[in-house]
Amino acid sequence: MPTNALYLFINRCPGVFKTILQMKKILLFATALLILSSSVSHAQIIAAAGSTGMTISSVHINLSVTGDGQSSLAHCDMNCDGVPDITAKIRKGLAAVCGANSANLIIHNQALELCKDTAGNFTSYFGRPHYFNPGVALVCPNSALWASDTIYTLGDYGGCITCTGPASESNVYIAYRLLGQVGWIKISFDITNTSATTAPISLSMDSVLLPCSTSSVQQNEDKISARLYPNPCSYQTVLYTDKEVYNATLTVLNSLGQTVKQVKNISGQSILLQRDNLPGGIYLLQLSQKNKTIVSHKLLVVDN
Repeated sequence: MPTNALYLFINRCPGVFKTILQMKKILLFATALLILSSSVSHAQIIAAAGSTGMTISSVHINLSVTGDGQSSLAHCDMNCDGVPDITAKIRKGLAAVCGANSANLIIHNQALELCKDTAGNFTSYFGRPHYFNPGVALVCPNSALWASDTIYTLGDYGGCITCTGPASESNVYIAYRLLGQVGWIKISFDITNTSATTAPISLSMDSVLLPCSTSSVQQNEDKISARLYPNPCSYQTVLYTDKEVYNATLTVLNSLGQTVKQVKNISGQSILLQRDNLPGGIYLLQLSQKNKTIVSHKLLVVDN
């Protein structure tokens, strides 16, 4: 339309021109929403599947424990910086003290979130990750939420008052979120064997979908078996190790991952831990040496 004619149209039909501008804005807004929804749809992460800009990394973590009171753990780097972000751990319980077998994930990176179940028994003590089957979109359902806890129970089995299960899972996926990017962790575990049998319990972390390319998995080469007695305890407990430790540090974490007690400069094979003012509840004991966690153990503190 010529410039003069457009000027006359605007002046003689201002209402029509205003309506045309509003319709144009609506069309632009609808187009933007369509583009946004399309990008979100393409960015959706599927369990067991790859995604643009991400790498499926085979981490080959395979843990196995046969003896009562023993545990095994391994670490995994989730952002390719050479520093472990999570620790996978299993423990076989002592039937005479606390017969529970357990499988756990311990989170060291505070920016790392897991999709955690919130329904039923999983609302108390250490939370359990929500499990996804292969081919399912990694969207936290209404019965779960994104959480940044320090300790998660993958499963447990045996004689403990806080056990909620499951005792085994095969080829399931955990959704994690790191700085806004969603990925997955593939796990399997079977901890149904009791201390009355010599068969091992096991946990495997087969592969992970990472926002980078790495095969950096650091397994604990200096394995130390440990037992805690008494557990549960009311006043004090002793952590016994099968090897001597030197200049080690024992850290006590509450269910929120906060450090509530710490004992430093430890040497020997037995460590006395006084309850002092700790409230009743479940705690995680971490024994570290040379800046590496060598023992990780759950402790239940009860009131008489």
